[in-house]
Amino acid sequence: MRVGSKGRYAVVALIDVAQNSATGPVPLAEVAERQKISLSYLEQLFAMLRRNNVVISSRGPGGGYRLQRPAATISIGEVFRAVEETGAGREWPRLARVRLGAALGGTSERRRGRGRDHLDVQANRHHEVEEARTLVTRLDQ
Repeated sequence: MRVGSKGRYAVVALIDVAQNSATGPVPLAEVAERQKISLSYLEQLFAMLRRNNVVISSRGPGGGYRLQRPAATISIGEVFRAVEETGAGREWPRLARVRLGAALGGTSERRRGRGRDHLDVQANRHHEVEEARTLVTRLDQ
């Protein structure tokens, strides 16, 4: 099972959105900056994710994207089906069992609850995104 770059970038971007949407929708420009992904590429991916009911968008000032459902209910296979042209009819059986919530692990929430400072939380978010990239690469093999 081969996973394309669209699927990889979509998973990383969705994890970023999940981690940063507590105060409202997350602008794609912020995701692009944090993850070093082209804004126009993210716009294409998120248009596909929106059409497939993975994210919802808000327009205007303070607008952006957030997950349509909790991360624990969104499978990585669902994300791949939404963005990979060659994956439209595929089931991605190994990836259907893995949820975005598993990549998040809830560790950012626990650390915030213990009063860690902002830099610790940001470092942890970066670490979680890197773990998600590793997870997707492992599942691809």
